[in-house]
Amino acid sequence: RMQGQKLSEYALGETIGEGTFGKVKRGTHRKTGAQVAIKIIDKSRIVKPADRHRVLKEIKILRRLDHPHIIQLYEVLNSRKYIFLIMDYVSRGELFDYIVEHGRLLEWQACRFFHQLTDAVDYMHSRNI
Repeated sequence: RMQGQKLSEYALGETIGEGTFGKVKRGTHRKTGAQVAIKIIDKSRIVKPADRHRVLKEIKILRRLDHPHIIQLYEVLNSRKYIFLIMDYVSRGELFDYIVEHGRLLEWQACRFFHQLTDAVDYMHSRNI
């Protein structure tokens, strides 16, 4: 498990995703060279109590998960304006993007992905998530 303790221990790279509350950037741990995804949540975009609940629930759930087919949350860093979620970086991206790029999956690929998905869902259900 990687521990950075503060954002300055990471070099921020390019934006690899965007969401309702902010961006996801690729990052590199300065000491180890480990690649991470850094989800940057802009606190000013969390306006409604339901939004705050959603963000806190996501963090709470991610902290409980430790499975090879689910993104790992390493740490949560907090500043006055932002919440930073330091997570696994998956270089191949999301399954949806893979399918769009390749047009279709071969049967063996679909079986492998389906097994990984059902394994992850089963794991989450075993933890009442």
